[in-house]
Amino acid sequence: MALLILGPLALLVLLFFVAYAFARIPSPNDISKLQAAQVFDDHGHLIGTIHSDANRISIPLGNMPLDLQHAVIATEDRTFYSNPGISVGGIARAAFSDIFGHGHQGGSTITQQYVKNAFVGNQPSLLRKAREAIIALKLAHSRSKKEILELYLNTIYFGRGAYGVEAASLAYFGRSAKTLTLAESALLAGIIRAPDLYDPAHDVVAATNRRNTVLGLMVRERYITQAQADAAEKVKVSTKVRAITGIAPHFFEEVQQILEQNVAPRQLYGGGVRIQVTLDRDMQNAANDAVHQVYDRKTDPDAALVAIDPHTGAVRAMVGSRDYATRQLNLATQGFRQPGSAFKPATLATYLANGGSVFDKFKAPATITVNVPGNPPYTLTNYDHAGHGTLTVQQATWDSVNTVYAQMIAKADPARVVQEAHQL
Repeated sequence: MALLILGPLALLVLLFFVAYAFARIPSPNDISKLQAAQVFDDHGHLIGTIHSDANRISIPLGNMPLDLQHAVIATEDRTFYSNPGISVGGIARAAFSDIFGHGHQGGSTITQQYVKNAFVGNQPSLLRKAREAIIALKLAHSRSKKEILELYLNTIYFGRGAYGVEAASLAYFGRSAKTLTLAESALLAGIIRAPDLYDPAHDVVAATNRRNTVLGLMVRERYITQAQADAAEKVKVSTKVRAITGIAPHFFEEVQQILEQNVAPRQLYGGGVRIQVTLDRDMQNAANDAVHQVYDRKTDPDAALVAIDPHTGAVRAMVGSRDYATRQLNLATQGFRQPGSAFKPATLATYLANGGSVFDKFKAPATITVNVPGNPPYTLTNYDHAGHGTLTVQQATWDSVNTVYAQMIAKADPARVVQEAHQL
């Protein structure tokens, strides 16, 4: 029985050493020629570009702050200086995942990550993982740890189309990597795991929490003191605006996030990519004019606008704020505010569908308390804090009178109004 077990194991070991002996480290993939992807509206008109914020720029390890090096090692491979270039446990978990379909498993060393990104790709297969391990071992025996770390930090993807720490520093902070602070270094190190998730432009809270986690890991590995970590945590996360151009920058940013989550950056920014979206050029220009011509003073409130095709759900125009350059927050998708009077069309449609008429009359006091069966009473006030006597539904719609519409909701049944809103 022992021979039956040892025989296959011996064969596997022999095959591994043969593969190792004949393996050659290939030339790295060319990831420095990144180009803009062209965006076309639904009629084929070119309306803008989506591009990487910086190409890959190689710099020597000496120009990379020690805090940055330590942040990456503490986060991605705490045993980097002592491991043989591979993580046996990580490879075993990945193999188990591939065989039994238990999803992605992490645990790759910095050397393995470099090999995956520069040579073998990320195809989820046992063959690819074995090739990655063999090349990683060979690389670890032919290059010093400092050389491997330099290669890794010059090629790893940081989001925003930026490969390597120099490109990442330019993309996020607008200056060279050698000027990065501890807080900035921890932020970039934290982004590596999931660039689309931890980009401050997408979610500043998640980015801040991730940076603070990295600082904690650096304390654990004794790269920094707790006092240094505490001071860095107090620094507000702030990065430069993404380089997005065109007539609908907020819309383009939404598209870019979706693409970067589903398309490999090399493919997205590899040149010749054409992206057709649901946006309509003329409607977008009209939307821009509607916001900018009405809210044209510095003291005016911010504004957002979305035009949606009710038959298909296609977004035809989107304005996320008055000025993308000064405010990247997309109020149309990230505002999470109450719909306010925008909910009144759903109320009106439900009321009319249930036998009501635009000529029905309601009292319109300044304030009213409405009782809906099965719900606690609620009180609301008109926007102008004034009463309006008695109004028809038509008049109340013209003047957007809250106290009339509250009574209409009660008559039509709030649950039906919500259902109608979902259908709209």
